[in-house]
Amino acid sequence: MEETSHSDATFPNQTISVAGQPYQFQVASEGISLKSGSSMALYIATPNNIMVYDMGQPVRVVITTTQSIYSIETNVESPS
Repeated sequence: MEETSHSDATFPNQTISVAGQPYQFQVASEGISLKSGSSMALYIATPNNIMVYDMGQPVRVVITTTQSIYSIETNVESPS
């Protein structure tokens, strides 16, 4: 699996609406530290290996931190 550094990202900052509220997403320029009890949203703008033919198929996202590994599985859906 080839990884792309966050500094190689060429897409602009993104604003998306979640439950009618706009949220500004930015490319991280370095590691991100969160205070205990804080939360973070992850937005994948251009997934490398997910195509229209994958609709309804499960996909797993794994995030590794210095303290834990987080994993979630969901089905591929069409953006709306």
